[in-house]
Amino acid sequence: MFRHKDKGASPTTEPVENSADTKDVKKTIDTPAPMILSNDKKIKEFSLSEVGDLLQKNLKWSQIIYEQNRRLNSKFFWMALASWLRIFLIVAVLAVGLWFLPPLLGNIIGQYQAVLGEIAGSGGKTSSTDSAQKLLQMLPINSAQQEQIKALLK
Repeated sequence: MFRHKDKGASPTTEPVENSADTKDVKKTIDTPAPMILSNDKKIKEFSLSEVGDLLQKNLKWSQIIYEQNRRLNSKFFWMALASWLRIFLIVAVLAVGLWFLPPLLGNIIGQYQAVLGEIAGSGGKTSSTDSAQKLLQMLPINSAQQEQIKALLK
């Protein structure tokens, strides 16, 4: 993973002088990094069966990691799909609201304008009792209830 500047750790390219020619010739010297066993710098040699065992372990770990990555990819796919569905639902609700809200608000605003228009339409020349009388007539209540409200307002 990391390359150190040791001479024996990685392949090097060094110019080599040829006694027959005076030209510099580049020669690649490949020296693999040795596996150090202990502090006395002994190189461990692996037998063929040990290499096979290591390859088997490596294969098993690779399969485990592959299965784990496959499950994670599946979860990420469903998470992304769910987030798109949430966005779609939010946009759909807003669109339906924008479609049906103006007619409903138009009716409500029309009712308030009728009430406010009668009060403002008189130009303020009428007394508050006249405007209250007009509002009471617009409400869906009977005459007994209207009389009770008039008594409370006085």
